[in-house]
Amino acid sequence: MIFNKNKAAHRGAESSKITPTSMEVGSVLSKGPYYIAFYQRDYEWKEGEVNLLLDDIFGQLDKGYEKDSKDPEEAVKWITPYYLNTFITNIKEDGKKYLVDGQQRLTTLLLIYMVLRDIYPKIKKIVDTEIIRDKPDEGGRIFSIQHDKPDSVPLEGEKLLPHQQTLQDLLDTRADRADNLKLRGKAEERDKTGETSQSMVNNYVTIRDYLRRKFKKGGEDLDEHYLETFFYYYRTRVSLTQLKVEFDDSPMIFEAVNDRGKKVPAYEILKGKLLGRLDPEEVYDYLDIWEACIERIKECTEPTKDTEEEEAPDKFFKRLFTGRYIKTKARYDERVPNKVYHREFLFKADPNGKNEKKDGLITSPEKIKDFLEKNLVFYTGLFKHVESSKQDYPFFPWDKKTGDLPDSCWSLLFGAIHSRKYDPDVFDQKDSKDLEDIRMRIRTLSFERKRLETLRKVQRINIDTDSTIYAITSSLREKKGEWVPGDVRELIDNKLKSTLEKSKQPDKHLLFSHDRFTVEDQLSFLRDVDIFLLAQTKLERGILIDPSKGQDKWEIEHILANNDDEYNEEEFGDDFKVHREGLGAKVLLRKKPNSQASNKTYKSKLKYYDRTDRTNKGKKKKIDKKDEFKDSIWTATLAEKFHGPKVNKSLHAFKKRFRLDKDFKPYDEFGKKAISEREGVLRKIAKIMWADNTLDEKGYPQTAIYPGHPGSGQKPRDILI
Repeated sequence: MIFNKNKAAHRGAESSKITPTSMEVGSVLSKGPYYIAFYQRDYEWKEGEVNLLLDDIFGQLDKGYEKDSKDPEEAVKWITPYYLNTFITNIKEDGKKYLVDGQQRLTTLLLIYMVLRDIYPKIKKIVDTEIIRDKPDEGGRIFSIQHDKPDSVPLEGEKLLPHQQTLQDLLDTRADRADNLKLRGKAEERDKTGETSQSMVNNYVTIRDYLRRKFKKGGEDLDEHYLETFFYYYRTRVSLTQLKVEFDDSPMIFEAVNDRGKKVPAYEILKGKLLGRLDPEEVYDYLDIWEACIERIKECTEPTKDTEEEEAPDKFFKRLFTGRYIKTKARYDERVPNKVYHREFLFKADPNGKNEKKDGLITSPEKIKDFLEKNLVFYTGLFKHVESSKQDYPFFPWDKKTGDLPDSCWSLLFGAIHSRKYDPDVFDQKDSKDLEDIRMRIRTLSFERKRLETLRKVQRINIDTDSTIYAITSSLREKKGEWVPGDVRELIDNKLKSTLEKSKQPDKHLLFSHDRFTVEDQLSFLRDVDIFLLAQTKLERGILIDPSKGQDKWEIEHILANNDDEYNEEEFGDDFKVHREGLGAKVLLRKKPNSQASNKTYKSKLKYYDRTDRTNKGKKKKIDKKDEFKDSIWTATLAEKFHGPKVNKSLHAFKKRFRLDKDFKPYDEFGKKAISEREGVLRKIAKIMWADNTLDEKGYPQTAIYPGHPGSGQKPRDILI
């Protein structure tokens, strides 16, 4: 029996039965109506699945079809039947028959029946008898499959429930008009959050077009003999096995079906496990909360072209439960393989495996309701806020291709930002002090995470960033939202210090070394320097736009071209390439000016580095304000004009404040000495940015490198990732 491994979940149901019954399509549909369990997805089969089903049925029919047979109804008895797998039903306390598995297939079978009825009027009475029931208590007639929720109401001017009305419209509409815009528009209006009605209309049209092609057999008129043979074959020789489950543990059955190879997302199973524990009268209220939260996740997540990519809600829940329960990366690897979080965390909330039943999330309906009403609403709000405010948190490692964050970063947010301290709806309150506190905490986490990664590289500390983040998450989670920013700094510094001591490395505060940086690291580091300069100098320019492709893509520019004009043997000897690769000999340029500068001499490149003025047909033209925000401050500081007191007074104030006025200067010529001095400036800036910035009485960095932090002296500004 396929449910053996879940026997323990049956709660003493040894006497319960699973009864298999073989049924033909006509019998299956006439035994309805079948109601859709709350944890099921919408009806969402597409053209490919529908055509594949029809291909299979016709493939079996055509093997034994004889066009000369006089009685199609009798002839089909000698054709090999087509078996369409199982569907699972469960009768609830309300006496209704629910589909636990099989919604997609049975709905498609119903639509095939309806198309046959329309193109072959002789069978209208047979079909109507088998697919339509009179249900006065449910708004009149009802079809074999009932997709509507109990709380669904008809649209204005309509009598039937939304999805039933769509089926009735298809029944009343001539097949050749089934794809008209009015009908499609009504279906779309009825699908407020799903796609059931739209899929019904789309698949009806797909089936209609498919059957017409088959029954015309190359001619203009329908081949009625072939059509009639198909109808009787379809109605009496296409069979399914009904598994009628008598015990009431539908979510468990749904998961067992998923184990047999059905591609059902884990979060759908999680929904069944949670809502299946609630009182039936409360289920649909909490289902609305669940669906609103899932929609919130999906609406701010970019769809992927990779069909094997796990769905956005699965990513969210995996990260959420990791942030709430996992202590170490090793524990994460052990407990979250292959997207099975819905099994692990619900019964094993305690990380040490103790008190599993007591602490498990789904052991109590009250815990489930609390989780849905507060935690799920809060954390999906947090997710949406961060996803839609990437410009406020530029130091999180956003993936340039997907725009996503690593699992460890999301787990850090979900673990460190605790919901019990905040109103679940706090993210809808724009001027809330709690929301500003959350924003500051997220900024702190992004800043400190980036600081950890940078110091790890420049100090050559051999630690795994993700493992450290999981440990920090666990420590912050235990404080239940009462931590201060200084706690994060202390946790990171203790980890760095202990690692240095174990490795017996010299405890130098900063060992700046460019050779530890990949090209991507160099881009990131120099970009951080630019944002730091932007924050500290209040200049109305800087890297505010960081596209990943096109002509505005940022690239590493080698100040020294790799040619004889730049190579000075007396100055560089055999080490020209070594010096040329140093960070002091690199700047950032966008793709187009970088290709234009290419192998030009240093003096020729200066006009690309500082674009305070442009030359246009011999006349100077001030740089366009929009383009000004695409310049790199660090790159522009090579040009003397950029340091002019009339141009950048705030730059001089910044150099004086941090005692950089002697080192931070322009260059008419660029060589070995200039490279060394530029690296010296980078070393000092890196130390200010990441190592020596002290904390104020509230625990915030006083020289934070992004706008909006206390100590930066500026209000938040849009920094687009």
